[in-house]
Amino acid sequence: MVYFLLLSFGFFLLDQLSKYFIIKNFALGQSVKILSFFSITHVKNPGAAFSMLPNQRGIFILITIFVLSGILIYLVTTGNRNRFLLTSLALIFGGALGNFYDRLTQGQVTDFLDFHFWPVFNLADSFITIGLLLFTYQFLLKKE
Repeated sequence: MVYFLLLSFGFFLLDQLSKYFIIKNFALGQSVKILSFFSITHVKNPGAAFSMLPNQRGIFILITIFVLSGILIYLVTTGNRNRFLLTSLALIFGGALGNFYDRLTQGQVTDFLDFHFWPVFNLADSFITIGLLLFTYQFLLKKE
């Protein structure tokens, strides 16, 4: 459990530090081209992924509480020590906690990773996506 908590906190901290850097150094709407297909673009997202369901903060807060609680309950009740599984859940937990914190403190989420062909997102979104892919691999594809 200590491994999971430290990793989760690390992902949360990386997400929050990256958003803090963007907020302090980029005006809202400012975009800096890094590569032909990638920019750092400071935007606010009042919705979920891809700005779906804008201004439904209460729903997202409740869903996040449910997901975070579910992960903790699972870990406490199963005592699972599989590092691969713990890492995937820590990615999901840390990322969800990062966006949850934004919604609680700002009412919206700070996004900044802009690949031009995809909606702008943040590290928390990346952590959640990678965690879900690893989790899916663990339970659906891995043969043991």
